[in-house]
Order: sequence, then C-alpha cells, then structure tokens
Amino acid sequence: MSEFFKAFKNFKPRTVQKFYIKTDKYRIVDVVTEHLEGYIEITRKEYLDIQDSGIDNYEYIDNKLSRKKLQHMTTMTHNELKPTKEKGYKFLRGDPFWVIDHKQSDTGIYSWQKK
Repeated sequence: MSEFFKAFKNFKPRTVQKFYIKTDKYRIVDVVTEHLEGYIEITRKEYLDIQDSGIDNYEYIDNKLSRKKLQHMTTMTHNELKPTKEKGYKFLRGDPFWVIDHKQSDTGIYSWQKK
C-alpha cells in the first residue's frame, strides 16, 4: 500500500492544452497549440469551431473572435439561349444539345445571353 501512496505523491495532473491564433488586422492567419510571440489565446471550443468551419469563416474584431456573416446573392442570374445576328450556334431541329455549326451573321443562330 505504501507504494501506491508514493506513486500518488509523484503523480502530476495532465496540463490543459491551450490554443492560440495569429491575426493580421481582422483576418486570422494561423491557429496553433503552442504559445508563440504575438499569438492570442482562445478557448478549446473556439479552436474546434475554427477547425470545423475553416479559418476563412472567422474574424477577430474588438478582442473577440466572431464568425463572418454569410453573403447571399440577392438575385440569381442565369444565361439562356436567345436568337442573335452575331456569332452563335446552329442547332439540329432547334435542340440545344445537338450543335450543328458555329456561325457568324446568319439567321437561325443562338447565343448564350444573360436574362
């Protein structure tokens, strides 16, 4: 039993791992697990979030780590085939999957144009 107490006396608890980020203005440049000069300490949860979502999705503003807001396109723009008198494609029986020829200045030709 005395050996157990000797071993318990020499027992050192595991150190808690710390995480750090390097920033360039608002952008996060690097995420590491060892302390280096100029690096800022973050929590384990923040570290795991950065690892899951990627460095590009986070920013460091006013001494706080925050996720960037997603930018959604307000309107979707699609191209569609429209008749043209300039360069364009000639199709077999009007089917856009069967291109016969690529022509210039001819009737019955189509080109991809924005809506």
